[in-house]
Amino acid sequence: MAERETQTLEEFRSRARAWLAENATRAGEGSSALVTGLESDEELAEARAFQARQYEAGFSGITWPKEYGGQGLSTLFQRVWNEEATGYELPSSIFAGVTHSIMGRTLLDQGSEEQKQQFIPGMLRGDHLWVQLLSEPDGGSDLAGLTTRAVQDGDRWLLSGSKVWSSGAAAADYALCPARTNWDVEKHAGITLFIVPMKSPGVTILPLRQITGSAEFCQEYFDDVELGPEHVVGAVGNGWRVTQTLLMHERNMAAGGGMGGLVTAQGGRTGAVDDLIALARTKGIDHDPHIRQLIGEAAVMARVYPALSTRVLDLVAAGRLAPHGASVIKLVRDANTQRRAEITMRIAGGNGIVWERDDAAGMNLANDYLGSRSATIVGGTAQIQRNIIGERILGLPREPQLDRGIPFSQIRRSR
Repeated sequence: MAERETQTLEEFRSRARAWLAENATRAGEGSSALVTGLESDEELAEARAFQARQYEAGFSGITWPKEYGGQGLSTLFQRVWNEEATGYELPSSIFAGVTHSIMGRTLLDQGSEEQKQQFIPGMLRGDHLWVQLLSEPDGGSDLAGLTTRAVQDGDRWLLSGSKVWSSGAAAADYALCPARTNWDVEKHAGITLFIVPMKSPGVTILPLRQITGSAEFCQEYFDDVELGPEHVVGAVGNGWRVTQTLLMHERNMAAGGGMGGLVTAQGGRTGAVDDLIALARTKGIDHDPHIRQLIGEAAVMARVYPALSTRVLDLVAAGRLAPHGASVIKLVRDANTQRRAEITMRIAGGNGIVWERDDAAGMNLANDYLGSRSATIVGGTAQIQRNIIGERILGLPREPQLDRGIPFSQIRRSR
C-alpha cells in the first residue's frame, strides 16, 4: 500500500465520498447498511475482496499504527469515514466489527510485538476473519467461571472444552479464547487467553439455527487442540486482565466507538425514521394520531442517541469519564433497538406477521423484530451493563462475591 501524503479532513472526506460512490452499493429501503452475517462462501469471498480494495485505498485501519499497516490518523478521520459510509452496504463491515474493533484492538493493547506483526496486517487486508470465544454452554454471565481448559504438555498446550453463541465462528480463521490453565487458584487468577487457529485439528464447529432462520451463532468443541507458547496473549495466568481489555473493546464497539469502520444502530439511525414514515404511508395510516406519535418517539430516539454517543465517547477520549462509559451508550442503544422494532411492527400490522413468499419486505420486518430481542443479551446483558455503570462509573458498592479467595477447584458448580 502506497504511503499517503498528509491530508486534511475535507480532502479525506472528498476522497472517501468518491471511492464509496464508485465501489460500494447504496443500502436498499429499510436496510441497516451493516452486514452482520455470512450466508455463503461467495459472500465471504466478496467481503474479503472488498476489504482488500478498501485497504489499498487507505480506508482500512484509519486510526491504526502505521507500523502494522494502518493509516495512523486521528479519530476525526474515522468519524468522517463513518459519516460518508452511512447508507452504503459494505461487505467489509464483517471485518470492521469483531475482527477489527475487538480482536485487533485487543492485540494492539495486549499482544506481543511478534503477534502484532504477524496478525494485524492480515486483519486489515481481509486475509483473516476473527471471532471471540467467550460464552460456555453452562456458564451464564459468569465468564470468569469458565471450564474450558488448556493443559500444558511440554512446550505446548492442549485445549479442551466447549464455547457457544460465537457469532460467525463457522467462517472464522482465528479466535481469541480464554481457557483455564490453573484450577488451584481463585477463578480470576487461573485463566490464560489464547489465539486459536480455527482450522486446527480437534476443532469442531456446529452452527446453531436461530429464531430468524439464520445460523450465524455457533457452538465449538475442542478436543486436545495443540497450541504453542506463541499463541498465548499476555502472560500465562493473566488471561482475565487481557479478557477484560477485550470486553472493554466489545462494549466500545457496541456503543459506536470501535476503530474498525462503519458503525450503525437502529437506535440512532435517522434514515430509519424515513422508513417508518414510508411504511405508514404505504399502509394509509400516516395521518393516524397514534401512529404519528409513535413515529415522533422514534424520531426523538434517532436524534438523542447520536448526541449521547458522541458526548460519552468524547468524555472518555478526554479522560473525563472511565472507558466503562461505553456501557451507558450500549444500554440506551439496545433499548432503542427493541423499542423501534416494536414501533415498526405496530405500524406494519398484519404485514409484519404474515406475508407472501415473494414479499421480502414482510420477511425483513419480522426478522428485524425477532432479531431485536437479542439486543439486550449480546455483547453483555443489560443487567451486566447496569452493574458496570453502578460500580465502575457511579462508584456504588460492588455486589458480594462469595467465592473470592477460594481455589476454583473447591467451588461447587452445577456442571
